[in-house]
Amino acid sequence: MTLQEFLKNIKGYDPYLNLDNNSKSFLYTTQIIDEINVASDNRDDEKLELLLLAADWDGLDNSYTKLFCELVIADWHFSQEDIAMMLEEIKDPASIECLYIAALNIPDHDDGCSLAKKCIWALGSFKSSTAIEKLKLLAGNNNYIISEAAKMELDHRQ
Repeated sequence: MTLQEFLKNIKGYDPYLNLDNNSKSFLYTTQIIDEINVASDNRDDEKLELLLLAADWDGLDNSYTKLFCELVIADWHFSQEDIAMMLEEIKDPASIECLYIAALNIPDHDDGCSLAKKCIWALGSFKSSTAIEKLKLLAGNNNYIISEAAKMELDHRQ
């Protein structure tokens, strides 16, 4: 199913919108959040992936923070890395704690700690003492990949 086909099922969708234009119009935020909640309740990974594309296309803001914080640490889907990057784009300080938690909870299939690295980069995008403190904690982690990524992010900030 294409994004266009998928969006046709969202209430109020305008079929004349140009999906090639990254409009960031914020027209469907409420509907997309509602649909993400349904996908989450049903543990529908495929639908979640399409909804994340729709959210990114429509525009991201702190309306998504709480939901994305729940999803970035959820283990029923495989979109945690995408969500971490979306939280980095949103830059809501309310996501600092969930990004820290996600950086510590490495999925079994993630040998290279890709999720942790993306969470660390997201934490590095904040200009707050709380984010710096979380990066320092991660820099002291027993996992070499996590600690080195956090150290690099802290060095990059200076």
